Order: sequence, then structure tokens, then C-alpha cells
Amino acid sequence: MSSATSRRTLGIVPARKGSKGIPGKNVQDLGGRPLIQHTLDAARNAKGLTWTLVTSDDPDVLKLADAAGLKALERPESLATDSASMAAVVSHALSWAEKNLGGVDDLVLLQPTSPFRTAADVDEALAAYAASDSESLISVCVVTQHPADCLLLDERGRARPVEIPRAASGEGRQVYPRCYFIDGGIYITSVDRFRRTGNFADEASALHEIPRSHALDIDHPFDLAVARALTAYAKTVPEVFTL
Repeated sequence: MSSATSRRTLGIVPARKGSKGIPGKNVQDLGGRPLIQHTLDAARNAKGLTWTLVTSDDPDVLKLADAAGLKALERPESLATDSASMAAVVSHALSWAEKNLGGVDDLVLLQPTSPFRTAADVDEALAAYAASDSESLISVCVVTQHPADCLLLDERGRARPVEIPRAASGEGRQVYPRCYFIDGGIYITSVDRFRRTGNFADEASALHEIPRSHALDIDHPFDLAVARALTAYAKTVPEVFTL
């Protein structure tokens, strides 16, 4: 990639109203703020984003985007269903941005279900993307449970270990290869690549590691409970744990 300062970068925050796992997920309270507000604040404070566009069918989310000084795009009903693809949502947002804001070189997808991803994380990921030879980048964190400690069930229901190459020497987890989790907090791709592939990542994508504490992805009620507990804990011992 060329210098990040010479490229026009569009942040996209996709926030569909409907959520079966956690009703009203995007506006659920987290540390005294709506869940999505954490991502809006990160996007607003990220220096590497030329613009940020929030695409949603939820009037409350669009109001929050306006209040944060971000661009708000009302999503059509056809793109607010369970079957609507992220590629279609992003294409719609990109088309609006090019007509109303100007040419776009790169896209940064910031999902509101990653509330602990910070503006610094976004800027560091953009710097890593600019320094790489890749047309895309995804944020990752070191796994909590290594796949080598997991089991698979075969067709007869018998447990089998996950086969992963291990180091020839060492003890315990020292023999395990470093393994990453795609946390979903940051996806970056060039517009040219997105138009060719219709996606944000593939085997050629660069990886950017972020702190595990920033990588929580809220998909189930348990995840939200964990996020609330972490937020409360971080306030009591900021010298030990920060978000």
C-alpha cells in the first residue's frame, strides 16, 4: 500500500436493528453508554479515517451517529434482513459515499459488537496495512483456548484431538504453534480489491494483533455480561487492567 496519508479512507459501521440473540443489541447499556457508542467514539477519534459512515435501519442509532459528528445513512429494508449480505450493505454505503463525499481508496469495517477496540487500535491497524504488501488486513488476537486442546467428534461420535503440528522440543503449551482468533474488530481492504472479490479478507490478508482485552466480540448474552463485568473491573483497577 502507498502512504496512508495519501489515501482516502472510509470507515463503515454496520448496525442493523434486528438482533435475535440480544434484542436491541446496538443500544444495550455498556458502562453507561450504548454499546454502539464505544465504536462511534473510536471511529470519531481515529486519525486515519477520512470519514466514517454509519449504516442502519434503527432511528436511534442514526441519531447517535449524528450526535457523534459522523455520517448517518438510513439503510433500506432490503438490506436490513437476516439474509442481507455484508457485501451488499458495504456496496450500498460505498456507493452513497462516492456520490456524496468523494472518491474512496480504502474501506475499514468497524462492527459495533467489538466495543473495546480503540481509536489507537484502528490507527495502528491502518499503519500496519499501509506498511504491508497486502490489499487487506484483519485484526486478530492470541487465542484463549488453543485448538490443540480441543476435540472433534467423528462420524461415529467418538472424540478425536484436533491435529496441529507441534514443535519438536519443549514442554506443555510451548510446543504449540502461535494461533490467532479473528476477533472481528477491524477489517481493512482497498476499494479495488473489494470490488473484485466482494469480501474483506482472504488467505493473503495481513494480520494485525490487538490486545486480547480489546478483542471481545459480543454475539450472545453471555458475551455482553462479560463485557459489563470487564468494564466495571477496569474502573476499579485502571493501573492493572484498561480497556
